Order: sequence, then C-alpha cells, then structure tokens
Amino acid sequence: MKHSLLKALKSTILSGFVVAGLLLSSSANAQTSIAIMGNDTICMGDSVKAYAMSTRQAGVHYTWSDTLGSIAALDTVSDDTAWLKPTMTTVYRVIGDSAGVMDTAFQPITVLALPMVGITVSKDTVCVGQQITLKGSGGMSYSYFKGTIPSGGGDSVNVIITKKDSVSVIGTDTNGCKSAAFTKVIGEELPTVSFSVLVQGFVSRNKDACANQNFTLKATPGYASYSWSSSSQIVGSRTDSTIVGNTGSAAVYFVDVTGDNGCTRNASQLIRTTNQPPRGVTINLVGGNADTVLCGGEQRVANANTGDSYLWSPASAIVSGTVTSNTVTLKPAFDETIILTGIFAGCITRDTIILRVSQLPTLALVSQTSSAASPLCEGDGDTIEVNSNSSKILWNTVISSRTTKTVAFKKTTTFDIIAYNDLDCETKVTVTSYVDTTCGFRISTEEFEHQKLNAFYNSENDKMILTTSSETGNASVVVYDLSGTEVLNSSVELVPNSRMEFDFSQLSHGAYLFKVFDSQSNFTKKFIKH
Repeated sequence: MKHSLLKALKSTILSGFVVAGLLLSSSANAQTSIAIMGNDTICMGDSVKAYAMSTRQAGVHYTWSDTLGSIAALDTVSDDTAWLKPTMTTVYRVIGDSAGVMDTAFQPITVLALPMVGITVSKDTVCVGQQITLKGSGGMSYSYFKGTIPSGGGDSVNVIITKKDSVSVIGTDTNGCKSAAFTKVIGEELPTVSFSVLVQGFVSRNKDACANQNFTLKATPGYASYSWSSSSQIVGSRTDSTIVGNTGSAAVYFVDVTGDNGCTRNASQLIRTTNQPPRGVTINLVGGNADTVLCGGEQRVANANTGDSYLWSPASAIVSGTVTSNTVTLKPAFDETIILTGIFAGCITRDTIILRVSQLPTLALVSQTSSAASPLCEGDGDTIEVNSNSSKILWNTVISSRTTKTVAFKKTTTFDIIAYNDLDCETKVTVTSYVDTTCGFRISTEEFEHQKLNAFYNSENDKMILTTSSETGNASVVVYDLSGTEVLNSSVELVPNSRMEFDFSQLSHGAYLFKVFDSQSNFTKKFIKH
C-alpha cells in the first residue's frame, strides 16, 4: 500500500498537478520527503498530520524527531505517519532508511500564540431571573455561552440568570486562533411565597371569602419586607406578612416579598367571594342510636358535614376526637347544647343540638308465684311483683303504673318487663312464667261473681260488655273454649264506673269462658256464640 501511495504522489508531482493541502519539503537530491496534511502554520495546542514518503520502491523505514533529536513534540508516530503537536515553532526531521541507504527530509511547523481572551460581567451576583451583560476582550470575534448553552456572539450579549451559572466566551484573533475565558455568576434565590385564607380563624380550603366580610390573607412569613396592594379593601397594615381584606366580589391581592438577600418576588392571590348560605355545616349523629337522649352513661358519635374545617364546643363533652376533628364522640355529664362552628364556601356557619342526659329507671324483680321447681297448671294466675321508681311499666304488651300483675299462660313463657322514665330511658328485666302442661286445665266452666265487675254478652252484635264500679288497675282478659284452649289474651286498664266492649265476632260458634283477673281476684262469665 505504501508503494502504491508513493507511486501515486510521484506520478502527481511529475505530471505537474497540485495536491490541495499537501506541502512537500525535501533535501536536495534526497529520495525521502514530508507531506503536511493542512497548514504548516498552526495555533498553540493544535496538531498537524505529516506523511513521510520515498522514491525508493520498497523496504523504507522512517525515523521521526525534531532537529534536536527529540520526539517529545510528536503526538503519535506510526512509521511513515506522525501527528505533529509542537508548543513552539519547530523543525521536524525524518530519516528514510532503505537497506542501510539513508537520507533525511526536514519540515518546519510555525506555532502561533493564542489570543489573551477575557470576559467581564455587568454583575457577578444577581437575583434569579435578572439579566446581566457578558463582554469579551482580547479577540476579534466572540461566541458566548451560559453553561453549555450558546448565548450568541458579538461584542457583548445579555443573558438571564436562572441559578448559579457558569458563563464563558470563546474569542478568535486575526489568525483564526481561539481561546476561552470563564467566570461564575451567583443567582440569589427569590422568596418562596404561598398563601392561606382564614375567616374568623377558620382556614378556607379554596381561598374563598364571604362577600363584604373581613378575611385574613397570609403570605409565607419570615422574609425581610412585604408590600401589599389591591383594588379592593385592605384593612390596616400593608407591610406585614398578614393582612385583613374585605371585598364584595372576586378580587386579586398583590404582594412584593423581599428576602434578606435583597431579591423580591411578586406574587398574587385571587379571592373569590360567596354570599352567606342559608345552611352550612351540620351535625349528624351516627351509629345504632341517633337519639339526642343519653340514657345511663350512653355516648353518641357525631359527624361534622358540609364544611372545610370545624370547631366543636364545649370541649368537656368530647371523649374521643378533638375540638377540630370531623368526627367526635360526645358524652356530656349533664344536659348540654353542642355547638358546631365551621367554614363553608368562605362563610362561617353554625349548627347546634341539645343532648339530654338521664339516669336509668330502677327495676328489680321482687317475687313471682311460679318457678322452675313449682310450675303452675295451664290457666293459673302467675302473680309477679317488681320494685321500680317508674310510673310507666310495660308488662309484656300492656303499659301500667302498677308494680304487681297476674298473668296466665298455657305453656312456659318468657317475656320482658320494661320500666321507662320521662325521657323514655328504659330498664328491662326478663321473667319466665313456668307452666306444667301435664297437670290439666284448672279453670272450671262455672261463673264466678265479682262485686266490682259485671259482664253481659250481646249475641246480636257478638260483643261482651264489661262494666266496673270501683275496681281500678291492670287486669288480664282471657277467653277460653270449653276444652281449655286459649283463643284470646289481652290486658286492660280498669277505671271506676267505666264500660268496655270486646268484639268476639271473629270467634267460631260455640261455648266460651270470659275471664278477667288481677293479683287480687278474678271474674268469670260463660257465653255462647251462635
């Protein structure tokens, strides 16, 4: 390949053609020469590629050096090729050796000094977002950079500083040699500003305010100075981090915040307005019992609805949660008005409920005729006595003020006796009336007279008429067929000199016993339904 290149170059030279970019130098009558790819005059720091060649046909080895015999200024050498990178003007030498026959060629490389390029900035410390001017010196033309980003050319340029930036310039002299200069510009941070809106101490989540009512607008505190402005009203100081505003419609409030470094951020906040709503925050009692009466140490879970933030009072009624929680558990020690205050659409609204606290009524079983060891026969009266401070006692299905009652069942029956107070708080006892179904039915078919009761059966309308003279209190009314099967069971409140009717039109045809009894006595009337 070397021989082909030499033949080509030789053929080109002999034919008189000029090879662009190749400068040839050789000794008189020498067969070795040097070709430079480019220019033999370079700028400091640049390099140039050189080729050695010989008119000998084969077996030529080349040795490169400068005229002092040094290879220090040779960047890369590969026999017939060398990269020349001198630091000053230097004459290079190459010796061609072909089987001991040697000759020498020389090539001077002229090195030009780089321009002394400098850069100046209008300010070396500015606030982020400000503009500075870059100006180069020591060259004929300039290219400017912010970091690695080109920023234009010319005698000077303006750039915007966005952080701690490195700026630079590359200057070029009349020889085309270039050098660069660098400097750093410190970008001081602007204040970080955020806003919050409060109405009577409550945070307005969407930064709303009630129309024509004062609100508080807060900017991030801790900076050196503040300057507020707005086309709407500012109440009081305009130079604090917090102002009081008032507007009847949507308005923008502006503030200039300056930090200790002297940098200022211009910020603004839109305040939207709403009219006072007819209904805002509400209290919702949740759980199994949403009643407002707390019986015997009960508590209620309450939710705050329809608002951004809340305040419950009194705090003494809260046993779970805090005065600002959405959900609290309430257990006041006595009757209490619970107040929920909150902000809704920028306006302060309230809701209240009254929780009434009541002790449970007393109720205790005193005595009972039947027991598991001594059951009654079917139809026998089981007299039950309780002790209670209540005047409202539910005996199975009948409410009475009496603390003693006689009941009769055909089989063992368990039921509740419930005492209520004025707020319907209740205490319950469960009793069982024990019946032995093997001892037979104990009611005879005879009629039993009663001095204070009388009964008449009207077969035309199938109604039993019961009249009283002086009998009072609760009584049981039971109807049996003659086989002892109970076909009706109810309770009545006996009132002196009263008349009660019982409709038996639904009964089948046949004979029946109509029995009215209480703890003291009983009355029985036989009738036949046609």
